[in-house]
Amino acid sequence: MAFKLKICLKEIQDNDSIDSGFKSSIKCSSEDIPKLCEPNEIKIAKKFTRHNAWPSSHEIRTGLWQVVSKDADFEASREVFKEKMNDLINSGISMIEPNFLSVDGIIIQDHDLKENGVVLLQRLLIIIEYTRPELTYVPAIYSISAIFIHFIEADEAFAVLNRLLGQSNKFLIQSELSYEASAYTLLALLKKYKSKVYRHLEQRCRSTNEKDLVQPLKNWYEWIFKHLPFDYLVRVIDCFVIEGHKFLLRIGIAIIYLWYKNRSKHPLSLLDTPIDQCVEDVNQQLIATSSAVPVSFQTMIDIGIAIKNFKMSTVDRFQKHYEDQVREEVNERRVRKQATGVKYMNHLFSTVFTSRIVNADTAQALMRALPERLQLETPILLFNLSSQGTSFVNLWNKIDEAEQSLFIIKTMKGDVFGGYASSSWVERKDVKERSRSKFFGTGECFVFKIDKSCKIPVIYNWIGSKNPDEADRASQMFMAAGDKFLILGSGSGDAIAIREDLCQGVSYECNTFASPALASERAFEIQELEVFSIHSGCN
Repeated sequence: MAFKLKICLKEIQDNDSIDSGFKSSIKCSSEDIPKLCEPNEIKIAKKFTRHNAWPSSHEIRTGLWQVVSKDADFEASREVFKEKMNDLINSGISMIEPNFLSVDGIIIQDHDLKENGVVLLQRLLIIIEYTRPELTYVPAIYSISAIFIHFIEADEAFAVLNRLLGQSNKFLIQSELSYEASAYTLLALLKKYKSKVYRHLEQRCRSTNEKDLVQPLKNWYEWIFKHLPFDYLVRVIDCFVIEGHKFLLRIGIAIIYLWYKNRSKHPLSLLDTPIDQCVEDVNQQLIATSSAVPVSFQTMIDIGIAIKNFKMSTVDRFQKHYEDQVREEVNERRVRKQATGVKYMNHLFSTVFTSRIVNADTAQALMRALPERLQLETPILLFNLSSQGTSFVNLWNKIDEAEQSLFIIKTMKGDVFGGYASSSWVERKDVKERSRSKFFGTGECFVFKIDKSCKIPVIYNWIGSKNPDEADRASQMFMAAGDKFLILGSGSGDAIAIREDLCQGVSYECNTFASPALASERAFEIQELEVFSIHSGCN
């Protein structure tokens, strides 16, 4: 196989140059190009992509990225995409945006896609979110998806992304903790492999403190996925789809090195310049360097790959060390963000649901808080207390068949709160499963309360959804129910618990959602209760 690949690659190299009008005959099939990603051929594949300086217009990318990404699931992924794309088109939705794009730190850069391309990009991303609901933080997903849309068919882009996302952080960073630690890892690698550049960074920042030095590096992903010129980023992607995260670190170091070569000719800041200002100056200079790289894209790559003994074991050791170091800080920041409410995006829904408890704006905000795939149809009212009584028997008869449900409660004191249940309440009857645990549901569940002053829902998501690294250890007490009780969220206390009849309940601080008591008084009397069925438009 290796010999066959060498012949194939040699033919391409012998017939091509960066300035030629060569039209590649490469197709996405094993007959034309053997799989470059097999273990015994990785070195050949790396050499091939590193040293072929194809311009961005080169047609090799109509086949290369797919070939190196062809795993056993590639064709199945393409079919899944086509099926879900048909569902989206038939739903009548013209433009939607996935929830994970609303998270701070996501790099929004479409690389000048035309309008149709942007629509296709949005659909690709919503299908990724639908098929991978566990994804909550992938900073580069928008940018790299846009690059793929420029060159390959959307179903192939989906299959390539599935492979990249299926290998944890080996390719794309997929958690806030990993991203926060990655800047420190980049700094440590700079110190190890480019000590002279590291010392210059200390001089420019007027500090030897690691926390100061890492500040201008914290947006290093943006240097690559947002600021690099298009031709440069495309060449980075050529290598990245084979080499993964480690290659991005090489490019990060190369950008810092190019900054050093330029800034070392300039005088240092005045001695009385505050450290914060020095750090911000370096930050802006690094952005400027990546936006207008002073060398060719091939020279930039050559600088990155010239680093010797750059081992993944070293990267992993630094990364683990710094993840442990910043874990507490990241967790504290996440908890603070959880109670800041919903960050609005320009979603399009069919119709906002009608409620006796909340107004249309609040109802729309609650729809935005639902998983994106569930926003394609209007929630349907199944039960309301004022017309159907306080009996649990009536409640279960009305809502048992709902796949997902939204509860809205108004108390006699005027408090409004509720929760989203991601599983059917009929699961309470599964004797075998309930013998193991009375709790069921998934990490998509959430609880909320309505801020009285602005009528905006404050959403409390599962603590594990924002920190995949901690998910296994996070409390997972989402839903519980019996003939005469229901609970939404538990752990240390129940977020919402209603027992005996539908007239009264309690709300306490809850570990599962890191939520406070949702009512002004922990024991509350119910004035009105509404339960809506949430149906997926992609089924």
